[in-house]
Amino acid sequence: MEKRRYSGDDVARLHAAAEGLLGELDLEKLLTRVVTAGSGLLRCRLAVLSVVDGHGRIERVIRAGDEGVEPADPAPSGAAAIGDRVATDAPGLVGGTQLHRDIRAGGEIHGVLSFIGPTAGRFTAEDLDVADAFAATAGIAWQNAVRHGQALRDARAATALNMLITPMISADDDEIFGVAARSAASIVPATFVSIVCPEGDGGLIVRGAVGRHANELLGVVYESEGTLAGRALASGLVAVAVGPHEFPTSSGALRLGHVAAIPLMDRGRALGVIHLGRDLRGPLFSHAELDSVTSFAAAAAEVIGRVRERASWRAVDTAVAEERSRIARDLHDTVIQRLFVTGLGLQAIGSANPLVDDAIEVQTNQIDAAIGDLRAAVSELATGVASGAPRDVRDSVVQELADLAASAGTAPRVVFAVPPNRALPPAIIDDILAVVREGAANILRHARSRWSEVTIEVDDAAATVVLEDDGVGIRANARRSGISNLEERALRHGGTFEVRRREGGGTRVRWRVPLGSAPA
Repeated sequence: MEKRRYSGDDVARLHAAAEGLLGELDLEKLLTRVVTAGSGLLRCRLAVLSVVDGHGRIERVIRAGDEGVEPADPAPSGAAAIGDRVATDAPGLVGGTQLHRDIRAGGEIHGVLSFIGPTAGRFTAEDLDVADAFAATAGIAWQNAVRHGQALRDARAATALNMLITPMISADDDEIFGVAARSAASIVPATFVSIVCPEGDGGLIVRGAVGRHANELLGVVYESEGTLAGRALASGLVAVAVGPHEFPTSSGALRLGHVAAIPLMDRGRALGVIHLGRDLRGPLFSHAELDSVTSFAAAAAEVIGRVRERASWRAVDTAVAEERSRIARDLHDTVIQRLFVTGLGLQAIGSANPLVDDAIEVQTNQIDAAIGDLRAAVSELATGVASGAPRDVRDSVVQELADLAASAGTAPRVVFAVPPNRALPPAIIDDILAVVREGAANILRHARSRWSEVTIEVDDAAATVVLEDDGVGIRANARRSGISNLEERALRHGGTFEVRRREGGGTRVRWRVPLGSAPA
């Protein structure tokens, strides 16, 4: 085999190529850079990167160089080809050699890099060493990019889920699917994202869509049989179509390069399917991307199921349940809202008359306490659940803010960090609702803010409520009657309470109680 010593420039080019790979965290850009940098480094006519999926199958191929050159084995898949250090002859190619190197990340083969037809003679022993070093560096860079991409998708998925939870305060059945489509589209790049739901007997309807062609997709109805969505709904598993695939729209069939159908399953019920589509020029959806959207779909299905359940709760059809609901609605829609509006009116009078402001503050606190008692009674009356039975803190807080939005026309947005099916003692939930109610009312009355937010966080150690706004901030001489009430609710559980001005303006309230301790 012909030998050739690398000069200082050659070593510098190897270092520059490695630095370029390790500095790239976008996986798609990295794959292209691996091929182009490897082609220049090995001085070959063609470089081919065969991307391997988690099952050892070739997922896609990226090329750089002379398109007229074809490798004898463009997609090596056997043990003899993958990881073989020996340069092999390939009859019929100019130069007469080709070289394969596997790219490993985390102990697994993620791709095979093939160099075909060196421009000067045959591959040398130095070429083999350079190919080994380049492939090892590519593996490290690949693993870094995969981890970076997963971290970004996890963050986007968490944000997307919060995007979906917040509209539960007021969204109806149709709106929630549009929000879910927009949320899913924020996780992975796609030509379009749509949500398809069962319609009638064996039909499907597009209930939410975002991205290109969204207007052509929304409201389209078609038969389920033989479709990707039909397969996903029937199996409860992700279904994928690779290659030219036609998707029905209102203006005709849309040709796509890759479509994935991810079922929305809530307690064994198929609510619909998230469709992801990329055009013919786009890359295939990776397994990591599909895993991220699948995790989001599982959480989104639970949220959508709760929205639908809330709608069904309002339409109970037995005589006893209807009568209980009628009484609860009368109390909720008339008495509670009148009390709340009355409290706001008294607060306005107090602001205009400082001499009676303190006395009115005492009365508004009593009204808030009465509202809390009425809501607890309404909840028990409407659901028939005993006061000591477990309740879901997310449903309770969403309902509390929905009541506030109905009465005052607005409410803070809500963010949850609560494990699924996490049950809290009724006393803790009652106090959390009191904190949300008092804090949100204070924001509406005093803050004059452009935005406000409630965060509910529950872990194994504690339950935490944080309320923030960007308003005028709490005054140094502000009355502490309402604040003291919340502080007492924290102290009797052995918890803490603090209220302070936010950096940049506004107020931040933090109420935290440990879990597992009995009230003092």
